[in-house]
Amino acid sequence: MVRLLENKWIRELLFFSLLFIFMVLNDREGLINPHEFRDGFFVFFMLYLHIQFQRFLILPFFVAGRYFLYGVMAIFTVFLFGTAAYFIDSWLSTVGWYDEAIINHQQLYLYYVLCCLICLIILLFVFFIIGYYSQQRKEINNQILMKDMELNLLRSQLNPHFLFNSLNNLYGISLEKPAEVPEKIMHMSRIMRYQLELSKKKYVSLQEDLDFITDYVAIEADRVSERCEVTMTAIAATPVLQQYEIAPMILISFVENAFKHYHIPPGAGKGYIHINFSMEQSRLMLHICNSANEDNVNPNSTQVGIANTKKRLMILYPRKYQITIDHQVLSYELNFSLELGKSDLLL
Repeated sequence: MVRLLENKWIRELLFFSLLFIFMVLNDREGLINPHEFRDGFFVFFMLYLHIQFQRFLILPFFVAGRYFLYGVMAIFTVFLFGTAAYFIDSWLSTVGWYDEAIINHQQLYLYYVLCCLICLIILLFVFFIIGYYSQQRKEINNQILMKDMELNLLRSQLNPHFLFNSLNNLYGISLEKPAEVPEKIMHMSRIMRYQLELSKKKYVSLQEDLDFITDYVAIEADRVSERCEVTMTAIAATPVLQQYEIAPMILISFVENAFKHYHIPPGAGKGYIHINFSMEQSRLMLHICNSANEDNVNPNSTQVGIANTKKRLMILYPRKYQITIDHQVLSYELNFSLELGKSDLLL
């Protein structure tokens, strides 16, 4: 049915039929009296022809911005077709289709001019309504296209960035703890599989994303164990975590940022990174606290990953997330929450 309505000729035929049926229903006697039915049909056809004349020949002047010329031609066309309709009706009366004695010709002429004027007003109303919704649809389609392009750009920036850091981390482990390299390669294998396969999807299960972060933290914690105390509180694996979905590579940027920019406070033997995941009903919450660098409160290098993540969140989860960052002289604290509502459930 939708494809049929996309055909302009079918739409025109449907529009013509509906208008004619509406006219006939206003004068049910026209269905019984063939003379009145024929009279009504010819008059209706003249009004319909007036609408199409205005639509295809006069309205383009308005679209082109030639408003004065359009106004003059539109009013002239109203009187032209009103006069034609009046003469047709007068001619029909002379062939005995109805009693001419009951017809007031001055009122009849004014009636058809007003009919044509009303048709013009209806045409303009429909034109503006269709134009408004057409413009809205174009803007929405353009926004969707721009969001898709922006998401693809963000992903293309994020994947090589994460791959570089992961390989650099594995290299560091191989220098400091070569005996643990095989186990770390298994962790890295799962990480790379997630990144190369699941990160291409728009959404993955929350459990898969948390497992990925767990593998990442395990590798990073071993690498920095001599310089930094790392703790992570994960959410216990439950069927609920398999039901909820989340955009991949969202949470990892916050965790990765903590490992990249932690700092050992003056006089302390180690730095610290504390990561805590929790769920309250359908809201996922992440709290990260790490030691910071007093000499560089806002490192420029942190802007890329977090900025990209915020852009993705604005596109994928508008008004459904909250981020608060408290960057003190010696500490960096991040609180993130994301509402995983019914629309985000895997069915």
